[in-house]
Amino acid sequence: MASGNLKTHYLQYPLKLSTLTQLVPGFVWETIDFEAVWGRGFIMHFAFCLFKYFPYGGLQRDFIKITRAALARGHHITVFTMAWQGPIEANVVIKLLPNRGISNHRRAWLFSEQVRACLARQHFDAVLGFNRQAGLDFYFAADPCLAVQLSFWQRLLPRYRCYLALERAVYGSKTTTQLLLLDPKQQALSQVIYHTPDARFSVIPPGIDRPLRVNQAMARAQVNLTVSATERVLLAVGYDQKRKGIERSLIALAALPQALRQSVQLWVVGSVGIDAAQCQAKALGIGAQVHFLGNRQDVYTLMQAADLLLHPAYQETAGMVLVEALANGLPVLVTENCGYAFHVAKASAGKVVPGGGDYSQITYNAALHDSLLTLMDKCWQANALHYAERQDLFTMPTQVIKRLEQFACYE
Repeated sequence: MASGNLKTHYLQYPLKLSTLTQLVPGFVWETIDFEAVWGRGFIMHFAFCLFKYFPYGGLQRDFIKITRAALARGHHITVFTMAWQGPIEANVVIKLLPNRGISNHRRAWLFSEQVRACLARQHFDAVLGFNRQAGLDFYFAADPCLAVQLSFWQRLLPRYRCYLALERAVYGSKTTTQLLLLDPKQQALSQVIYHTPDARFSVIPPGIDRPLRVNQAMARAQVNLTVSATERVLLAVGYDQKRKGIERSLIALAALPQALRQSVQLWVVGSVGIDAAQCQAKALGIGAQVHFLGNRQDVYTLMQAADLLLHPAYQETAGMVLVEALANGLPVLVTENCGYAFHVAKASAGKVVPGGGDYSQITYNAALHDSLLTLMDKCWQANALHYAERQDLFTMPTQVIKRLEQFACYE
């Protein structure tokens, strides 16, 4: 956990505000906006903890945005991780902590213990974790509460006993970790189990990049995929397509009336679960209409080239791709168990169908059919753009860093 003096390399201000309050009783130091007075002069050293980094995961994308926001504000970042894939950000220190655990849960537990040992040896102004583990000042809650999903018998298994212990270290009523929520519904769910005080929860907005809009014809030319003027393009985006429900979308596409089905393409972006999806598409007789694109850097351009995003995920705490679609004017068909599905409903920019235990393939099939007919009048696209212009969908990275800064100053 964070302790010690505030890092102020560029300011002669070595005291925390709690200390100043003791020195000058009665003065409300919290009313002073020190950033406005001195600019971005508070140079702090943060520790970020992440089990594994790879470029295309949703959690990893959030992690790198928050890291860049911290660097842009002049802070120093040390990352503790078991594995790192991809380029390393300039001015970021990576501390690799591999271990020889024979299972995923054993490795997670050992990593948590390794990080705690490192934090005991080196001071940081705040510690932010992206996975559940002990010793965090802040937890970026990208995963749903595990305890509410498990049966009594599952809780007895060594795998889940380990993960529940790590979750308790974050949510437990006797810990002090601040919880940064993407989905407001997660607060009530976790409090049923852990009785976590309200004061430890903060709901943060999405943090997507602002799109540079081009018209659909130009976007289709840029992605270099052949689409006729009469065809509709469906898009599925997710690193792990199995968890995002790609087989549900393939079944729904195959169930369309033949004339409508032949005028539709499905573009699939992602790399996990793709082999099984390719076999399924061929077995359903739609192999020629489904294009598996792998991981892509130009997802925004693909969104502007497409007509409808499909996201019938089995599990999705937030679903940044949903608000990215809205910001790019792309209507969405999504299951309601996705955390950010409420944005689609509020925007009137697509359809939200039952998910989780209430999911029905027949309902989803009908929703896809109806959505393709609704796309003709372009109202969903206009609603999506209108909504994105009036909502805060972009500030999550900065808001997270400001919370860390405030913690370092006031604790």
